[in-house]
Amino acid sequence: MEYTIEKLLAEEQWKQLNVIEGKESCKRKIEGIRIIEVPEMARYLTGGELLLTSLYVYRDCSAEEFYQYLIAFEEKHISGILLKEREQISEKEKKIKLLKTYCESKKIPLIEMPKKISFWVMISFVMNRIFTKDVARLRYFKLTQDNFNTLSFGRDITSSKTQDILELLSDMVDNPVTLYYSNLNCYVTSGGDHSRLELREDLEEYIPSVITKFSYMRQRKKGTGEIQYVIKISVMEEVEAYLVVTEKNRKLSAMDCMAIENAIITLQYGFVTEFVQNEIEKKYHRDIVHNVLSGMLGKEEMEEAANLLEIHSEEYYRVVTFYTFQKERGDMYTSEQLRETGIIEGEIMTLCPGQHVYRNIDQIVMIQRVDEKQKREVYLNKMEEMCAALQNAIRYRHKTEKIQVGIGKMVKGIYNLKDSYYEAKRAISYRDIAKVISGNENQTVTLYSDLGFFKLLGDIDDLNTLMDYIPESLQRLYSYNKPQRKDLILTLQTYLDNNQSLNKTAQALFIHYKTATYRIDKIGKMTGMDFKNPNEMLNVRIGLILYKMLEKAR
Repeated sequence: MEYTIEKLLAEEQWKQLNVIEGKESCKRKIEGIRIIEVPEMARYLTGGELLLTSLYVYRDCSAEEFYQYLIAFEEKHISGILLKEREQISEKEKKIKLLKTYCESKKIPLIEMPKKISFWVMISFVMNRIFTKDVARLRYFKLTQDNFNTLSFGRDITSSKTQDILELLSDMVDNPVTLYYSNLNCYVTSGGDHSRLELREDLEEYIPSVITKFSYMRQRKKGTGEIQYVIKISVMEEVEAYLVVTEKNRKLSAMDCMAIENAIITLQYGFVTEFVQNEIEKKYHRDIVHNVLSGMLGKEEMEEAANLLEIHSEEYYRVVTFYTFQKERGDMYTSEQLRETGIIEGEIMTLCPGQHVYRNIDQIVMIQRVDEKQKREVYLNKMEEMCAALQNAIRYRHKTEKIQVGIGKMVKGIYNLKDSYYEAKRAISYRDIAKVISGNENQTVTLYSDLGFFKLLGDIDDLNTLMDYIPESLQRLYSYNKPQRKDLILTLQTYLDNNQSLNKTAQALFIHYKTATYRIDKIGKMTGMDFKNPNEMLNVRIGLILYKMLEKAR
């Protein structure tokens, strides 16, 4: 049964359409539907199509040229024109008047369409009325593919170009679309929500009603309960991202999934181009940075490297190293683990824009521009937050790597970066000592300068040699072979941590003041410790840390 303009106008959801010319010709059969994408659109028509336009494609042509393009539609016997007005079109009123004149003379229905109605919603609707289900899907897939190809042809994928792709997809599916980095931070969105993606416990696999090579997941958005479709995008097993479509305005259809498929393919193509370009540039920079940090360059070469890397002589820098560790792994990294390191490298570049980041097998090195006036605590807190973000992203990918960060000293300009790099690597090798010193087994960031005196002990291979640095009084306490030994050692540690305050010691251990007093007195009598001697107390503090190092090593 024929589907006509008259039947389209009679549909309940299209009551807002208004025929402004050619009312007497509304019985015309709709043979197809297309957006006018180029001024010479007539050459791409097969005949009988319903055309959609905002006249934007004619924005740069004169009124006379515009009318000639309209005349070219004559032999195609188009069924009608849907017009959605748009601003910023030269001679807009004159062109609309010419369009009305043309449609009136040729008895072509000219229908005014509200701005809020998406062309793509109309296309999907009409295709499902004039074609069988399979034909409609095939044609819609081809049409969306052509539009994405036109949008991306000859363009690199940058934030603004990705924005164009997402805006087009959002228009097609009539819902907000967002692209997230693998660490779940927002990269580009068609809506106004730039918050991080939260993968919730109800996240489940979703199988769309179309053939797909991508992995779809589905969840309810926190706060609104709206359905979110989460599609993972991978490029060359190096770049990972999440495309998220939120059902804010209407439910997704099979045709929407086809549009999503074409959008992802377009994004992937752009990402591959960008990835190859970036890899060439990164390799060149990696070689330069490696030579700088290894101290292999002469003065003139260093100055040239400083200019290329934009490392300024009056600015301050630190070298930061990132390592990934797994409990059960040999000396060799698997290809999968190396790919994961590459993904982490990309995430660091995202979190630290403008810094020099490069990967060297299992480690990632960053030359970080820093503020010499920034307080140490503030700087370390920011580094801990970044490390936590990286660890969360790893967990979301269901990987088991653990991030450890080593930080070298602050240096001015390029010439002493090799010293900062040396310290950053040493900080990683002393990470277990740092955890003992801080008393925090979950510590992920180690600043080499914080290791102090213990840097001298890190290279001692003979564990028994460390006993020479432990005062005899403390050795007596550790040799005390009674059940109370553990409580006494804990009390001593807490007592020293609280500046030898018995009140604070009792509060920290949740014991009575008299109990704390009794234990400290007992330690003094048993070991001969002089709690009033600051030098001895310093040695005891060091000895307590050395005992922890010994216990950890054994």
